[in-house]
Amino acid sequence: MAKEDRSYTETILLAQLTIKVDQYLRETGIARPKARSIDKMLSDVGIKTADIAHILGKTERAVNMQLATDSKAKKAANE
Repeated sequence: MAKEDRSYTETILLAQLTIKVDQYLRETGIARPKARSIDKMLSDVGIKTADIAHILGKTERAVNMQLATDSKAKKAANE
């Protein structure tokens, strides 16, 4: 299923699952997932920046700044 084909409800459920699995992996030590912000996790599953801001009680600009920081950190790690 393509990202664009998902309903908003499916996207929200996927976001919840992503957060819970990440939490589980960290708590149990089964795997060591890469560090990423909650903003990035929500963005990766297809939630829009404005919605992320609303969910987290941030401004849209703050979310964009966090995503930019995450992107810079990823690029620096790859070099």
